[in-house]
Amino acid sequence: MKQILVLGSVAVSVLLMAGCTSSSSRFVKQDKFEIDHEYVAAVSEAGRQMGVRITWVNPPTKRVVDESDISN
Repeated sequence: MKQILVLGSVAVSVLLMAGCTSSSSRFVKQDKFEIDHEYVAAVSEAGRQMGVRITWVNPPTKRVVDESDISN
């Protein structure tokens, strides 16, 4: 009986937590990201000087300001 209560309370709490999340909202600013080419170039150059070949699987990104979101 105790196991059923524990499993039930866990299931209810998971459902409540899932209800609190949202994938998108018109009130949340969506950040824009782009590859940080300066950092990639610096690391690649340092690697070349040391004789290492670097392959970026997941290149570093940086946050950028989206001019269309700026209101005057």
